Amino acid sequence: MSFRGKLKNGCFLIFNPESTVFKVYRNLFDLLSLGFEEKHIEGSHVRFKNHHTNAVIVLSDQKIITLHHFRMIEKVLEEKGLMSREEFEGFFT
Repeated sequence: MSFRGKLKNGCFLIFNPESTVFKVYRNLFDLLSLGFEEKHIEGSHVRFKNHHTNAVIVLSDQKIITLHHFRMIEKVLEEKGLMSREEFEGFFT
């Protein structure tokens, strides 16, 4: 199964959960511009924390990212008031 979406910059994103790791998408969601700080955790995980909203996102830097991970990121951003669902989905349209 794969997902194809067009990014705002005109590039196409092809999401293939069988072969894609998070570092491929690191620049797609610019969490740092939303006030997150990035910290590498022993064991190849990356933690993004926004101290103003207490939002935390932890992802493996080596494991395959799935649609579930995208929904989890979307939910955290929406619940903490950092980005609406429409804005998040705008990355793929």
